[in-house]
Amino acid sequence: MEINLLILIKLSRTIKYILFCRYRLLLLVYFSLKKEIYIVVDYDFSSLNDKEFENFSIELISKFKNKRFERFKPGKDGGIDGRYYNNGNSEIIQCKHYLKTGWSGLISSLKKENDNGINEIAKVHILSPDKYIFITSLPLSPDNKKEIKTLFNPFIKADDDIYGQEDLNVLLSNYPEIEKRYYKLWLTSSIVLEKLINSS
Repeated sequence: MEINLLILIKLSRTIKYILFCRYRLLLLVYFSLKKEIYIVVDYDFSSLNDKEFENFSIELISKFKNKRFERFKPGKDGGIDGRYYNNGNSEIIQCKHYLKTGWSGLISSLKKENDNGINEIAKVHILSPDKYIFITSLPLSPDNKKEIKTLFNPFIKADDDIYGQEDLNVLLSNYPEIEKRYYKLWLTSSIVLEKLINSS
Protein backbone atom coordinates (compact mmCIF):
# COMPACT_ATOMS: atom_id res chain seq x y z
CA MET A 1 0.00 0.00 0.00
CA GLU A 2 2.81 2.38 0.91
CA ILE A 3 4.56 1.56 -2.37
CA ASN A 4 1.42 2.37 -4.36
CA LEU A 5 1.02 5.62 -2.43
CA LEU A 6 4.61 6.62 -3.15
CA ILE A 7 4.11 5.82 -6.82
CA LEU A 8 0.98 7.97 -6.88
CA ILE A 9 2.78 10.86 -5.18
CA LYS A 10 5.70 10.65 -7.62
CA LEU A 11 3.30 10.37 -10.54
CA SER A 12 1.37 13.38 -9.31
CA ARG A 13 4.58 15.43 -8.99
CA THR A 14 5.64 14.33 -12.47
CA ILE A 15 2.33 15.40 -13.96
CA LYS A 16 2.50 18.76 -12.17
CA TYR A 17 6.04 19.26 -13.47
CA ILE A 18 4.99 18.44 -17.03
CA LEU A 19 2.06 20.84 -16.77
CA PHE A 20 4.35 23.50 -15.34
CA CYS A 21 6.81 23.04 -18.22
CA ARG A 22 4.02 23.26 -20.75
CA TYR A 23 2.75 26.41 -19.05
CA ARG A 24 6.22 27.98 -19.18
CA LEU A 25 6.50 27.03 -22.85
CA LEU A 26 3.15 28.63 -23.62
CA LEU A 27 4.23 31.80 -21.82
CA LEU A 28 7.50 31.82 -23.74
CA VAL A 29 5.69 31.46 -27.06
CA TYR A 30 3.16 34.13 -26.05
CA PHE A 31 5.78 36.70 -25.09
CA SER A 32 7.91 35.80 -28.10
CA LEU A 33 4.96 36.51 -30.36
CA LYS A 34 4.28 39.78 -28.58
CA LYS A 35 7.94 40.70 -28.88
CA GLU A 36 7.95 39.86 -32.60
CA ILE A 37 4.88 41.98 -33.26
CA TYR A 38 6.51 44.87 -31.44
CA ILE A 39 9.87 44.53 -33.15
CA VAL A 40 9.07 44.05 -36.79
CA VAL A 41 7.21 47.27 -37.49
CA ASP A 42 9.96 49.78 -38.22
CA TYR A 43 11.74 48.82 -41.44
CA ASP A 44 13.47 51.29 -43.74
CA PHE A 45 13.28 48.76 -46.63
CA SER A 46 16.93 49.33 -47.55
CA SER A 47 17.52 45.55 -47.71
CA LEU A 48 15.19 45.30 -50.73
CA ASN A 49 16.33 46.19 -54.23
CA ASP A 50 14.10 48.29 -56.50
CA LYS A 51 12.17 45.36 -58.00
CA GLU A 52 11.75 43.63 -54.64
CA PHE A 53 10.43 46.84 -53.11
CA GLU A 54 8.03 47.24 -56.02
CA ASN A 55 6.72 43.68 -55.69
CA PHE A 56 6.45 44.00 -51.91
CA SER A 57 4.55 47.30 -52.11
CA ILE A 58 2.08 46.13 -54.73
CA GLU A 59 1.40 42.90 -52.83
CA LEU A 60 0.83 44.87 -49.63
CA ILE A 61 -1.54 47.38 -51.24
CA SER A 62 -3.38 44.57 -53.07
CA LYS A 63 -3.94 42.82 -49.76
CA PHE A 64 -5.01 46.02 -48.01
CA LYS A 65 -7.46 47.07 -50.72
CA ASN A 66 -8.55 43.51 -51.52
CA LYS A 67 -7.82 44.08 -55.21
CA ARG A 68 -5.50 42.24 -57.57
CA PHE A 69 -3.09 44.75 -59.05
CA GLU A 70 -1.19 43.51 -62.10
CA ARG A 71 2.60 43.44 -61.88
CA PHE A 72 5.03 43.63 -64.76
CA LYS A 73 8.54 42.46 -65.65
CA PRO A 74 11.60 44.67 -64.97
CA GLY A 75 12.32 47.40 -67.51
CA LYS A 76 10.70 50.57 -68.78
CA ASP A 77 7.20 50.63 -67.38
CA GLY A 78 5.81 53.87 -68.79
CA GLY A 79 4.93 55.00 -65.28
CA ILE A 80 3.06 51.81 -64.37
CA ASP A 81 4.33 49.46 -61.65
CA GLY A 82 0.91 48.10 -60.72
CA ARG A 83 -2.45 48.31 -62.49
CA TYR A 84 -6.05 47.51 -61.63
CA TYR A 85 -9.04 47.65 -63.99
CA ASN A 86 -12.69 47.46 -62.98
CA ASN A 87 -15.66 48.38 -65.19
CA GLY A 88 -13.56 50.73 -67.30
CA ASN A 89 -11.97 52.44 -64.29
CA SER A 90 -8.22 52.23 -63.84
CA GLU A 91 -5.96 52.55 -60.82
CA ILE A 92 -2.21 52.78 -61.22
CA ILE A 93 0.52 52.24 -58.63
CA GLN A 94 3.95 53.80 -58.97
CA CYS A 95 6.75 52.80 -56.56
CA LYS A 96 9.88 54.86 -55.88
CA HIS A 97 12.74 53.42 -53.83
CA TYR A 98 14.91 56.48 -53.14
CA LEU A 99 16.51 55.95 -49.73
CA LYS A 100 20.06 56.98 -50.69
CA THR A 101 19.16 60.21 -52.46
CA GLY A 102 16.49 61.25 -49.95
CA TRP A 103 13.56 63.60 -50.45
CA SER A 104 15.35 66.04 -52.79
CA GLY A 105 16.49 63.14 -54.98
CA LEU A 106 12.96 61.78 -55.17
CA ILE A 107 11.44 65.11 -56.25
CA SER A 108 14.24 65.67 -58.78
CA SER A 109 13.64 62.24 -60.31
CA LEU A 110 9.92 62.95 -60.70
CA LYS A 111 10.60 66.21 -62.55
CA LYS A 112 13.56 65.01 -64.63
CA GLU A 113 12.76 64.60 -68.31
CA ASN A 114 13.89 61.61 -70.34
CA ASP A 115 15.30 61.73 -73.89
CA ASN A 116 11.81 62.32 -75.23
CA GLY A 117 11.26 65.30 -72.94
CA ILE A 118 8.79 63.43 -70.71
CA ASN A 119 9.02 63.21 -66.92
CA GLU A 120 7.10 61.06 -64.41
CA ILE A 121 4.41 63.71 -64.01
CA ALA A 122 3.81 63.91 -67.76
CA LYS A 123 3.60 60.10 -67.96
CA VAL A 124 0.69 60.12 -65.53
CA HIS A 125 -1.12 62.79 -67.55
CA ILE A 126 -0.68 60.65 -70.67
CA LEU A 127 -2.03 57.57 -68.86
CA SER A 128 -4.84 59.61 -67.28
CA PRO A 129 -5.87 57.00 -64.67
CA ASP A 130 -8.99 57.34 -62.55
CA LYS A 131 -6.76 56.99 -59.49
CA TYR A 132 -3.00 57.23 -59.04
CA ILE A 133 -1.35 55.63 -56.00
CA PHE A 134 2.16 56.73 -55.12
CA ILE A 135 4.46 54.62 -52.91
CA THR A 136 7.95 55.44 -51.65
CA SER A 137 10.32 53.89 -49.15
CA LEU A 138 11.13 57.35 -47.82
CA PRO A 139 9.58 58.68 -44.61
CA LEU A 140 7.10 61.43 -45.46
CA SER A 141 5.78 64.45 -43.61
CA PRO A 142 2.31 65.95 -44.21
CA ASP A 143 3.98 68.69 -46.29
CA ASN A 144 5.83 66.07 -48.34
CA LYS A 145 2.54 64.34 -49.14
CA LYS A 146 0.93 67.65 -50.02
CA GLU A 147 3.74 68.41 -52.49
CA ILE A 148 3.47 64.98 -54.15
CA LYS A 149 -0.31 65.31 -54.37
CA THR A 150 0.07 68.74 -56.01
CA LEU A 151 2.56 67.40 -58.56
CA PHE A 152 0.17 64.65 -59.65
CA ASN A 153 -3.04 66.64 -59.44
CA PRO A 154 -5.81 65.65 -60.23
CA PHE A 155 -4.90 61.94 -60.31
CA ILE A 156 -3.96 61.52 -56.66
CA LYS A 157 -7.35 61.95 -55.04
CA ALA A 158 -6.31 62.16 -51.37
CA ASP A 159 -3.24 62.17 -49.13
CA ASP A 160 -3.98 58.58 -48.12
CA ASP A 161 -3.27 57.49 -51.70
CA ILE A 162 0.36 58.35 -50.94
CA TYR A 163 2.27 55.75 -48.91
CA GLY A 164 5.56 56.53 -47.20
CA GLN A 165 7.82 54.44 -44.99
CA GLU A 166 5.65 54.80 -41.90
CA ASP A 167 2.45 53.92 -43.78
CA LEU A 168 4.00 50.76 -45.19
CA ASN A 169 5.15 49.64 -41.75
CA VAL A 170 1.68 50.16 -40.28
CA LEU A 171 0.10 48.09 -43.06
CA LEU A 172 2.77 45.42 -42.81
CA SER A 173 2.06 44.87 -39.11
CA ASN A 174 -1.41 43.64 -40.13
CA TYR A 175 -0.13 41.09 -42.65
CA PRO A 176 2.63 38.93 -41.09
CA GLU A 177 2.37 36.44 -43.97
CA ILE A 178 3.74 39.10 -46.34
CA GLU A 179 6.49 39.97 -43.89
CA LYS A 180 7.53 36.32 -43.74
CA ARG A 181 7.74 36.06 -47.53
CA TYR A 182 10.08 39.05 -47.75
CA TYR A 183 12.61 37.60 -45.33
CA LYS A 184 15.34 40.05 -46.36
CA LEU A 185 13.46 42.69 -44.39
CA TRP A 186 14.00 41.11 -40.98
CA LEU A 187 16.99 38.88 -41.78
CA THR A 188 19.30 41.83 -42.37
CA SER A 189 17.77 44.27 -39.88
CA SER A 190 20.33 45.29 -37.26
CA ILE A 191 17.56 47.08 -35.35
CA VAL A 192 15.60 43.85 -34.96
CA LEU A 193 18.68 41.86 -33.97
CA GLU A 194 19.73 44.49 -31.43
CA LYS A 195 16.29 44.50 -29.80
CA LEU A 196 16.29 40.72 -29.64
CA ILE A 197 19.70 40.67 -27.94
CA ASN A 198 18.78 43.41 -25.46
CA SER A 199 15.50 41.73 -24.54
CA SER A 200 16.99 38.27 -24.01
